[in-house]
Amino acid sequence: MASKKERARQYYEQCQEAYGEFLTIPHAQSILNANGKEIDMPSPFYDAYNVPAELLRAEVRSDATSEGDRMGFEHKLVEMMHDKAPFDYEALNKKGGTKDKRKQKLYKIYFEVYYKQSSSSKPLFKQQITIGGTTYRWCSRKVLNQKIKLLESQRDAGIGIYEQRRNVIFSLRRSNMMSVHNLRPITATIKAFNKIEAVNTALSRFDNYIASINVLQDRGKQSITWASTRPKTKHKNTVVSMGVYLVKTSSEPIDILIENSRKALPTQNLTITDQPVAMKQLATLMRAFGDNSPAATRLAGVTRELAQAIDTDNPNLRQLSYWRCLEIVTAKTGDETRKEAEVVKIFQNYYPKRKYWKQMGDIIKNTRNSYVHRGVSKSGEELNEYYLNWSQQYAEVAFDIAYYLYKHKAIWNKYSDIDTFFDAYTKTDHELSLAGKFLYARTDSRRRDDRSKVE
Repeated sequence: MASKKERARQYYEQCQEAYGEFLTIPHAQSILNANGKEIDMPSPFYDAYNVPAELLRAEVRSDATSEGDRMGFEHKLVEMMHDKAPFDYEALNKKGGTKDKRKQKLYKIYFEVYYKQSSSSKPLFKQQITIGGTTYRWCSRKVLNQKIKLLESQRDAGIGIYEQRRNVIFSLRRSNMMSVHNLRPITATIKAFNKIEAVNTALSRFDNYIASINVLQDRGKQSITWASTRPKTKHKNTVVSMGVYLVKTSSEPIDILIENSRKALPTQNLTITDQPVAMKQLATLMRAFGDNSPAATRLAGVTRELAQAIDTDNPNLRQLSYWRCLEIVTAKTGDETRKEAEVVKIFQNYYPKRKYWKQMGDIIKNTRNSYVHRGVSKSGEELNEYYLNWSQQYAEVAFDIAYYLYKHKAIWNKYSDIDTFFDAYTKTDHELSLAGKFLYARTDSRRRDDRSKVE
């Protein structure tokens, strides 16, 4: 079996071969200006290079998981490709990579969000909000229409191209959406190296904001209602981004980008903006998304999974997201995972005196195993989708625990400490009480021993 360095060398040589082939084909808009030099960089869609590059990163820099670390590794690697440098494991493994000296540009991104709102409720945010360095402001309909006309004239895209792209995401007519929903344009302002990075970063940050709102508004509401003799899954998103984005700089023509997934419009009114406690929780969640502490990453991960569960009507995908909430918050340090029985036992102890709560966990574990082993629910089991209501309750407890850990991250500030937290969670109250007495006895004996030495 090849060693780690030998595997890395093989991937490096594969990257070199793919990079040489890449230079022989047209590659517009793939220039990387690093260290003051013009360097040709393959686009994210050039798989022949990017696949071995990703495998190489996993071998030499598996800890490069943040956006900045990954970018540093990618820049270092492509510079070595450009220079035709020999394989150097230590150079690739060195943190920081190549210092990026490209000049960022100021981008403005125009997009719309849908949400239902009563006339007396507060808006999604006031005049503007800043998330992770990106500023979001309400935009007038007049300004958005001007940008749409500019797109049609500069890009020769044809009249109605914005509307056509929007129809890929939503099947309803625009007039119907505007009459029923609060359709509001937003301008995001961000500095980035290119338009793709600008849109991805700005919308990822705003998606975290939307996910947090949807989760907080949805908590405690059951996924399944009964219609006639069959259960009906409710679509519960409160805020939805339209999925079509206009991006502009002062020096480049305006462009249009689009998401591929179809979405449904919200069915319930936005209400948490009128609830001071919920808005404080929202502020806490947004801080967690910008924090790299162990507790923050768990809270952010659980929030994203809950938001995905809210966003889908597919019971299998919803069940998977609910279960992922339990796994994310209880994950052990490193690659080690807890067995599903241990994961469920942790949450069963959240309400140890409720017999039905423990039994509910057993059903959730069996449901999870059913989905995992068969991939989908058995034929004829559609009526059992109401099991998802029970999985949802356990997933929301995972959110509550993650929220607690983040609010008290000064105590639970290490991965190993959080491991200990969940190891203890599987214990009964009696066992924890005995452990507390044991700790007191051991501490007291040491104290008495220290006093005897002084005397």
